[in-house]
Amino acid sequence: MQIDYEIDCRAVGRRLREVRKSKKYTQEKMAEKMGIYAKYLSSLERGVSKPSLPFIMKFSEINDVSLDYILKGEGSFHGLGEPDPYGTGRNLSKEDQSICRAVIETLTEKLREKNDRN
Repeated sequence: MQIDYEIDCRAVGRRLREVRKSKKYTQEKMAEKMGIYAKYLSSLERGVSKPSLPFIMKFSEINDVSLDYILKGEGSFHGLGEPDPYGTGRNLSKEDQSICRAVIETLTEKLREKNDRN
C-alpha cells in the first residue's frame, strides 16, 4: 500500500516564517541555529523548496512547535517565544487558546492586585 501525501510548500513556508518571526529571529539567525544557509531558509519560507523531514523535525524541536502545526497548520504553536513544557493547548483551537490566555492574564492581574493590598 502506497500513501501519497503532498506537502503544500507555500503553506509550510508561511508557517515557518510565522514561527521564526514570533521568536524575533532574522533568517540569518534562524539559519545559524538550524545549521543551514539563510538562502535555503528563504527558499523554504517562500515555498520554492520542499523541506526535508530532518529539517522539519529539527525546526520543530528548536522552536517548540508541533510537527502537525508545521505540516498542516494544526496542533501546537505558542507564538509567544515561550516553551510549553506541559503540552497545554495542544488540542485547543486558536480561539480557545486566546480565551485561556485572557483568563490567565486576568487571574494573574487580580492576584497581583490582592498582593499589593496586603
